[in-house]
Amino acid sequence: MKKIFITTLTLAATINLIAQKTPVKPATVKTNEKLDRSQMPKAGPAKQIELKQPQTFTLDNGLKVFVVENKKLPRVSFSMQFNVKPFNEADKAGLSDIAGQLIGTATEKLNKVQIDEKVDFLGASLNADANGVSGSCLKKHLNAYMDIYSEVILNSKFVQEELDKIKTKTLSGLASQKKNPSVMASNVKNVLLFGKNHPYGEIATEKSIENISLDDCKQYYDTYFNPAIGYFAIVGDITLDEAKTLVNKYFAGWQKKEIKKTTLPKTPEINKTRVAFVDRPNSVQSTIKIVHTVDVKPGTQEAIKCAVMDDILGGGFSGRLFRNLRETWNFTYGAYSNFKTDEYIGSFEAYADVRASATDSAIKQFFIEINKIRDEKVSEEELQGIKNNLAGKFAISLEQPSTIARLAINTEKYGLPKDFYANYLTYLSKVTVEDIQAMAQQYLKPENCYIIVVGDKDKIAKSLEKYDAEGKIKYYDYYGNDFVPLKKAPEGLTAEKIIENYTNAIGGKKLIDKVKDYTIIYTGTVQGFTLQIKRIQKAPNKYYDEVGSGMMTFSKKVYDGTKGTSSNMQTGTKPMTPEELEEMKTEAVLFNETKFIQLGYKVKLLGIDNINDKDAYKIEIESPKGNKEYAWYDVNTHLMLQTEKSQKTPQGNFTIISQLSDYKEVKGIKFPHKIIIDQGQKLELTAASIEINTKVKDDVFLIK
Repeated sequence: MKKIFITTLTLAATINLIAQKTPVKPATVKTNEKLDRSQMPKAGPAKQIELKQPQTFTLDNGLKVFVVENKKLPRVSFSMQFNVKPFNEADKAGLSDIAGQLIGTATEKLNKVQIDEKVDFLGASLNADANGVSGSCLKKHLNAYMDIYSEVILNSKFVQEELDKIKTKTLSGLASQKKNPSVMASNVKNVLLFGKNHPYGEIATEKSIENISLDDCKQYYDTYFNPAIGYFAIVGDITLDEAKTLVNKYFAGWQKKEIKKTTLPKTPEINKTRVAFVDRPNSVQSTIKIVHTVDVKPGTQEAIKCAVMDDILGGGFSGRLFRNLRETWNFTYGAYSNFKTDEYIGSFEAYADVRASATDSAIKQFFIEINKIRDEKVSEEELQGIKNNLAGKFAISLEQPSTIARLAINTEKYGLPKDFYANYLTYLSKVTVEDIQAMAQQYLKPENCYIIVVGDKDKIAKSLEKYDAEGKIKYYDYYGNDFVPLKKAPEGLTAEKIIENYTNAIGGKKLIDKVKDYTIIYTGTVQGFTLQIKRIQKAPNKYYDEVGSGMMTFSKKVYDGTKGTSSNMQTGTKPMTPEELEEMKTEAVLFNETKFIQLGYKVKLLGIDNINDKDAYKIEIESPKGNKEYAWYDVNTHLMLQTEKSQKTPQGNFTIISQLSDYKEVKGIKFPHKIIIDQGQKLELTAASIEINTKVKDDVFLIK
């Protein structure tokens, strides 16, 4: 089968270790006392904080302004947020995100480069998204900065070239997520919990992204960047009078607009526990999510109690789920929970990636811990430790101006008491073990939830039927749609016949057998590199493959029919392993995808699938070693449309999908001139040149 392997360049992540610099008094240690490491250290007292109340005023156009004076640094931070209510994007799902990325790429006066240069020159920052614009600057640059900041908010300009870049990047991201089990599970979760007609249940697709136009983005901006629904928080070295002067200068003339009220549809009721499964063949892990909706509003005392309960259950390394599934049972690297409050409808989820063989057992332990926190009171010591941890995080977060701005906006947005956040630690300190149990009993619903699993159906699905209230599992696809099995192929049609039809479609066996060598060069762009992939093959089984960019060679494979080497920038040149040599015996055969039977492969017709709106026969191809891969052939043209295989690497198993199109004849034989490869990121390749029977010399395949 035609395959192109790309060397993936991995950039090491930078980890910042933050040391706590609190002075500690020297302690007197008694050498005859032993430290009992089996006991958790006792929690210290909760920190006390003083939260300064913002000063507020409102412009005639409805813009609400919050000012918090803080002279610790000669710096001022700004956060303009718009209270955009959820709305249906329908066949343009992804619109708000795309429009948000466009905002700030150009204005009526400035292009993207000019905006970035001006902000950098001031040593400032400016960030825009679908919900607003934030940033900061030194006080001495206030007016110069506000010239830029207000220009982005009031006069953003939308350019087709920038939209095209964003859409291309977004489509590439969607393609790379297709095999991501976490994304699969999240998509199914959103559809099942909220429904496809609810804004929270909409899933962006390639088609919906393509549907988004420049006018759609302009309309979003014109509608929602609106002072009538705006909150403007200013935090830092600025007085109320200075803020009023600044805000009036830049935003007093901003005209408000009316926004139509929308009514959100009701979310589906969950009246029993159901198992929802997404098949991911050959997966060595299972992604598990146990989910249901919750109705707790943000910024309330009830939300604080639920946050404490959630932290005890699955808030991190000290959470019960983590300690159970990882430390006790070694099922996973980590297990967590998340209790999400929301103005309209929130959600709870407990989740982990576990070994495939441990899927059944892991789900059992999830429910043991969820039921335990409902049925038994937590200890005072465990509760106090979590409360102190949350109090410390809250106190540290207040050092960030963005937190102060967010709390000021939330107070107004959710109609909270003016002193709610000032009293947060008091509310937190009063949470009791009885409160934790009451919240768990009221809001954790193990009898009314979805158990979503992404994994290998053939290996684990049957064992999960006992968790379903009806004893049967429902299957879904990547988008949360009901899984549609393959359609039956015509009676009597075989995989062998489909391969024969493919062989005839690309030129026929006689013409193919006359090919003694070919040289193919593909080009494409990935991570900013312009790649060139050069493939040379010579009968009967010599092979050369090189991936590079300019003068750099990232990887190379050379096989002379008996011996072979592989090389890359990290490991240098090494002899091929016995496994690699075994694979090269068939990989190096010219047009090997037309010779599966002769090469000892087993082929099986699975049915008719849909690939990019085309009906295609799906064939399972099993190598003599038992490895399976798949190929799809157009029902009408008989040409190969897609291949899929799993590849083992030191980083784990990768699924590689190649889409083939734009077939053109070269000396009577059709070659795909466009190949899109998805192996975690999307790479689009175009044939730069294809040459046949150029009398390639054996020196090309010389093993040095």
